[in-house]
Amino acid sequence: MSQTLLQKVQSDYNKIAKSFSDTRKYPWKDFELLFKNSQPITHSSQLKILDLACGNGRLYNFLNSQFAVHDSQNFKYIGVDNSTELLKQANIQYSKFKIKNLEFVFGDILRIPFPDNSFDQIWCIAAFHHLPKKFQGKGTKEIYRVLKKNGILVLTVWNLWQFKYLKQIVKAFFKNPLRIKNLFISWRRGETFVDRFYYAFTSNELKKTFTKSGFRIEKFFTSKNGQIVPWYKSFNLCLIGRK
Repeated sequence: MSQTLLQKVQSDYNKIAKSFSDTRKYPWKDFELLFKNSQPITHSSQLKILDLACGNGRLYNFLNSQFAVHDSQNFKYIGVDNSTELLKQANIQYSKFKIKNLEFVFGDILRIPFPDNSFDQIWCIAAFHHLPKKFQGKGTKEIYRVLKKNGILVLTVWNLWQFKYLKQIVKAFFKNPLRIKNLFISWRRGETFVDRFYYAFTSNELKKTFTKSGFRIEKFFTSKNGQIVPWYKSFNLCLIGRK
């Protein structure tokens, strides 16, 4: 069942890649909030940053603009995704600019294709909630493995305990009360339609999932439209961790 869900997530993003990418042409409002709450006072000579489940790579433009404004920080950005179609969208967007500090790689959160201690920072935005419960521990261990000592993790998942998802929660309960957190949320653009799998984390559960793998939680907050808000008003659970 869990393996089937992983395959479904990958297949769904390949199906919706173009329409999904078209809705993500501009920086997400929460990027700036996450940046302000995650950056150390000093950096290494060149930061190596992994954007895990990078989609069309829109995080790169944001990081490039922020580091240029703040301290002209040199950084190497590597985007990893297991959707070949989304990686195509990323390459279409950036390849014409011949950017030297940018690279996109096919890979999976459960098998990140890099050696131990490779990255100063790992950003994983709105992706970890696509992992079924069975694979979440393996996912956190992989993230921990490729992050350098004292490296920073910036991670968000959707807050699915909102009224607008009540229908999906009730449906999950009646399907299997023991799997009430396994939700399927529709994506529809024109004739493109899929039901994407999401796991509905609670705040405490998300924190425990990462501390079990050795992470120290530096900050944890809930957000909406680039602002920190109470969890019951929020769209996102945001975790800043350190190895």
